[in-house]
Amino acid sequence: MSLCGFFFTSLLIFSAHFLQTCAGGAWDQENPSPPQLVQVSSGVSSGVVLRCQAPQGHSGRVFELYLVRTLKLSVQFDTERSYADFQLNTSTAKPDDIYCCRYDHSRYSMYTNLTPPPLELPAPQLSQRAEGALVCTGSPSYPGAHFSLFQQGSSSLLATQQAPKIEHTVQFTASGQHGERSRYQCQYSVLLGENWAHSELSSPILLQCVTGSPSCSSSSADNHPPSTGSVDLPLVCGSVSAALLFLMVLIVLAYGIRKYAKTAANKRRQREQEQFWQQVHSRDHIVDLTLQRVSTGFKEEGVASVWEPIYESPISTFTRPPGY
Repeated sequence: MSLCGFFFTSLLIFSAHFLQTCAGGAWDQENPSPPQLVQVSSGVSSGVVLRCQAPQGHSGRVFELYLVRTLKLSVQFDTERSYADFQLNTSTAKPDDIYCCRYDHSRYSMYTNLTPPPLELPAPQLSQRAEGALVCTGSPSYPGAHFSLFQQGSSSLLATQQAPKIEHTVQFTASGQHGERSRYQCQYSVLLGENWAHSELSSPILLQCVTGSPSCSSSSADNHPPSTGSVDLPLVCGSVSAALLFLMVLIVLAYGIRKYAKTAANKRRQREQEQFWQQVHSRDHIVDLTLQRVSTGFKEEGVASVWEPIYESPISTFTRPPGY
């Protein structure tokens, strides 16, 4: 009897071990390990992304997202993937909604609540009005926001002010309080539900000198913001163009003056030549062509023995009227 009991007990132990290894292994193969459902950044403020991540060494082709036990979204791939992303719109989702997922025929993941992404508010604009007044303008979508004024490079608040319920602009008076010619920035905050949302800081603005203040008596060079060292390309191009135009005007002017001087010199030379020839032609040139007898050494009666002119008057190249 004891021997039969021993065999019966051994059979029960072996059967239990067989069922635990074989049947359990088959169950694990038919129902793989559950995935993990996590929320990742979507890059947009109106939606979130839930990622269904299979365990290491596992993959699937069909991924399903459930709202409690109701199928919400399903993604099917041509090849096996280790994860799938599901994008949800937070404007239609409820804060108390819970989600789970699975891949192929795996077990369900643990439930996950949605966490709304932080709202990104548009950056405000800071401008200056007369007498050192700084105006900070926020988004028209959020009237009645709380505005804060900062000095650039400092995290301490200089002033805070809440806009009226229907306004999205406030005015700060910075002149005479924190020093002039300083750079300022502003920021606005709104209460969304139970959390505060803060905008980015505005672009820094330089508080200009107010007329009549002591700082206005400084040199004119101090009234301008410091140079950043950048080159103003349009200004350089305009200066070069003006210089080239001025050089061309000088060249044309020099050419005109040279041509005028050359023409005047030619006219003067021609006038001098005309005057010279007029003087030459106006002179009375007389050539003495008197004919004289030649003495032969014999003295004859009635014949002159000396040189005597044949004619009483020399021959002139220019005839003169009688009685002149």
